[in-house]
Amino acid sequence: MRWSLTVAPGHIVEVLEERLLAQLGDAATRLQRQYPRLRIHTWSSPVGSGTEYQGHDVGIDCVNPAASEAEPGNLALSLGVMHLTTEPMLCTADVRWGQGGPDGGLDLLPEPVPWSLQALHALEARLPELLESLERELGVLDRMGRRGA
Repeated sequence: MRWSLTVAPGHIVEVLEERLLAQLGDAATRLQRQYPRLRIHTWSSPVGSGTEYQGHDVGIDCVNPAASEAEPGNLALSLGVMHLTTEPMLCTADVRWGQGGPDGGLDLLPEPVPWSLQALHALEARLPELLESLERELGVLDRMGRRGA
């Protein structure tokens, strides 16, 4: 695909996937080798399709199958857009723990920003920060479920 300054709303998901999924996949493969006990994979998924949110997220999901019920068992890096059918916005660029997780992670977009290739490029330039945060938090996730083992 040739990159122009604008992208029709119907192609935003395609652009998001083309620009980010390969990088996320490479990182997930490297992290899976580094943390073989964990299940680490990329995803691309619509969100809010039954609402006016109408979004799409891509990311890396990390699950610790050995985490106890008292421990959070997952961590994710997410990048997302919302309002795909109206006024598209980049709305998510973060590393977050699942329910009950420790403080940590990183949020690069505390407020949504209007979709543009320039905004996506700026976010893509900061992807290494998200990957560093994910890797830091993965060390904590990997230790969960090992206590007493």
